[in-house]
Amino acid sequence: MTRRQRITTYLATATALAGTALAAGATSAGAATARFEGNSPVVLQGCAVVQEIQLQGSPAHDHMRWETEGDSQGCRAWIQDDAGNSADVIESQQITTAGYHHSSWYYDGPGRLLTVCVQRGTDSACGPTN
Repeated sequence: MTRRQRITTYLATATALAGTALAAGATSAGAATARFEGNSPVVLQGCAVVQEIQLQGSPAHDHMRWETEGDSQGCRAWIQDDAGNSADVIESQQITTAGYHHSSWYYDGPGRLLTVCVQRGTDSACGPTN
């Protein structure tokens, strides 16, 4: 599967999940989406960053990280915790070379609302809050 096909699949999955969350009673498109495992691309021109969520540990809870497989040189990626009144940056990494890069895994269970964000120049975007 090509990178473009993977991104298209990720976008279709994220759109379906957002629609399911809204149908289940979320009050707006800006509301936090339901917790889920899987990947969501963070869409920003010139950056190929994917937000990953998977169950880990015992008892199992969500964990989050970001990864890229190239095409992201010059981008900055970070994970932030949106719980509380201000966003706390957990990890930030400037991508200075082409190729595969990733963050560490971070606990995303009860009390945490994590999201992956990406910046290139003055433009930035964040994935869904989980």
